[in-house]
Amino acid sequence: MKRLLLLPLVLFCFFVSPRAQAQVWNEVRIMHVDTTNFPSINVRVRAFCAGQQSSNINPVTVKVYEDGVLRSVSAPLTCPSTTVPASVALALDRSGSVAGTALYRIQLGAWRFVELLQSHSTGDDEAGLITFGDDVTLHIGMTTNINDLFDAINDIYPYGVTTMYDALIVALNEVANNGSNPIKAVVVMSDGGDNNSLADRASVIALARQLGIPIFSIGLAYLDNQNELLDMKALADSTGGMFLSIEHPDDIAQAFNAMMSLITGGGNDCHFQYLSECRDGTRRELTVIAEACGLADTVTVHYTAPIDPNLPVYKVTFDSTYAYERGDMLVPVSIEADISGTVDWIEFKVLERPPLTFLNLVYTGFLADQGTVSQRIDGDSLIVRVDGPLILSMGKQTLMKIRYGTPPIGKDTTFWYPVWWLDMDSPDCVQYDADNSMLDILKRPGLDVICGDSVFVDWDESSGSFTNDIINLGVGIQNNSPLLATNTWARIKVPPGMELLSPSDSILLTSNPLLPGQTGFVEFQLRVLPTDTTMIYRVCIEVQPDSGRVTECCKIIIVERARTALQAECSMPNRIEWVDSLQRFEPEVFPVTVRLRNASDFEARNVPAWIHVPPGFAVDSTTPINTVLAPSRIGRADTGTVTWLVRPLERPTSDLLRFCIKAAAGPDTVVCCQDIYITASPIRVRMACTDTRVLVYDDGTGEYDPEMMLVVTKVTNTSQLPMSSTRGHITLPSFLELDTGQFPSKDFPNSAVVLPGDSAEIKWVVVT
Repeated sequence: MKRLLLLPLVLFCFFVSPRAQAQVWNEVRIMHVDTTNFPSINVRVRAFCAGQQSSNINPVTVKVYEDGVLRSVSAPLTCPSTTVPASVALALDRSGSVAGTALYRIQLGAWRFVELLQSHSTGDDEAGLITFGDDVTLHIGMTTNINDLFDAINDIYPYGVTTMYDALIVALNEVANNGSNPIKAVVVMSDGGDNNSLADRASVIALARQLGIPIFSIGLAYLDNQNELLDMKALADSTGGMFLSIEHPDDIAQAFNAMMSLITGGGNDCHFQYLSECRDGTRRELTVIAEACGLADTVTVHYTAPIDPNLPVYKVTFDSTYAYERGDMLVPVSIEADISGTVDWIEFKVLERPPLTFLNLVYTGFLADQGTVSQRIDGDSLIVRVDGPLILSMGKQTLMKIRYGTPPIGKDTTFWYPVWWLDMDSPDCVQYDADNSMLDILKRPGLDVICGDSVFVDWDESSGSFTNDIINLGVGIQNNSPLLATNTWARIKVPPGMELLSPSDSILLTSNPLLPGQTGFVEFQLRVLPTDTTMIYRVCIEVQPDSGRVTECCKIIIVERARTALQAECSMPNRIEWVDSLQRFEPEVFPVTVRLRNASDFEARNVPAWIHVPPGFAVDSTTPINTVLAPSRIGRADTGTVTWLVRPLERPTSDLLRFCIKAAAGPDTVVCCQDIYITASPIRVRMACTDTRVLVYDDGTGEYDPEMMLVVTKVTNTSQLPMSSTRGHITLPSFLELDTGQFPSKDFPNSAVVLPGDSAEIKWVVVT
């Protein structure tokens, strides 16, 4: 059984001091469990027959169980042939810090120690008793009289502070001066917190070394005395003794048994060994069954296994939570695993005491739902058990939740969740850890919050802004409870699309405290940000005083959609002329630029713009006809631009033409236009005529040779305009004439049309 204690060592009750009955009679007693060579466990035992220590233990009968599992004996039982007497002074803490259960256990342990005193062949064991509280008391000096020692132990009464170092000086001197045996030692039992001695730790160690007497110390561990226990460990380590730390009150008596073994180095004990497993640091139950003096005996003790700090951890936590008075409190029980694994079962005990009243367990859908859950009320305690196997995933999982009812309270209450112990078992070799936490029952003053009516925010298109973009949001806070509301804070939740202008989203109410029936007031300032759609915002304000519940009210703010207010300006030349000498228009290419200014608070984004050019112009491809203004975001009074490069084409007429540019941001559209006068461009041709002809006159015939010839004229259109109604006209000298049916003027073919770049011919037949 691997039990973890979760509460500090708490002293709940007082017990009557144990009374001695007789010396130990027929018994097998486990003296010490040595884990130095773990997983090999060295168990030291003593057998007593009719009150006298004996080596008459039958080794064949020895059986060892660890946490109920039978273990194999790896080294058989051996017993000493002779034993050696010892002189020991017991120095016991009786201060107020060990009152109650702890002192009862200390007395019981001392009684168990004394009943082990024996007669040996070379002498008798002897002991003395010193206690310390406000002062140091030597109850009895070195003696072999067991009954006198029992009486002295039973007479211890707790009170006062802790005078441990002075008591150790007395104990060392008593053993040195009056101890008659070769083995001498001092055994001190305390929680370690000396606060009243004249001596100090260094002087105690110095005297022990001078006298050659080791100090064996037993430290009672609490949550907050680790530094004091280090002092006790130093006493043992520096003098040749040994230190035992006790975390469970039930182990105090066993610690005194161990000290009787340790002061003789185990020389008076029988020994055997068995093999354990897993360095998980758990408290384990060890049961030994053996036959001595012809009788079988069973003895059980607990020991703590050494721990490997590198082992993974299974940690059970009882998590912090809170509830309001008269409400339900759900305490989460969680398991946090460093690795995936299995838990066979888990059991824990919770003390049920005010201010909690157990109602039920909630485990449906949680880890405990994998197993079987049982619960029972044992006196004033709740014991819960979950039998698995429970399959753990790496990370934190909720095992279950424990539901409690909470009572009405006068003020906020914080307390430890009263988990007393937790047992768990797993086939995995892991460290086990557990932790409980603080719970809160809160008393909540009731505050009412008044936000008021809805607010409408209108958009003014003429100004390009909201008529009321700054909103002062006031909240009334009324204390209708009978309690003071102190340190009342109001916190606003600002939705996207609104901007907080107040210095902080949280404001402390100036009426502090807010008295019952009193009303306070806070105000936040917000700015509405423009959007392209009508928005309905829900602005909420949370109000909470110290130890008070959170109260919320929300205000509706309706915001009209915003629009841009674009203003456009165009830039381009007013006149374009044809220059014959250059054979082109001037300018040949000209820029057309639009500048858009936003006269609105609403930012224009990615504004598209496109240009309309009349026929006879070409837009350069470097800027698309449809494009976006730069920059992409244009705020109030900012300007965006785009420029197109336009090339004029040749034209037959002079005209006054209109260029227009259009841009749009949502529904806001703007157009910019300008007129440009452009002159006509001439039609240009290249002509080629028939080659030169030579006419020879014949004097004999009185005629020319040849008598007839064909005259051809070729025209090429070198302009970018088509030639229409194209005619040719021939003029002849007096000795030539056109052939019959020929006319001086005639149209070119193809309906007298010559397209740009094309050529056409006309022909005349000429006679001499």
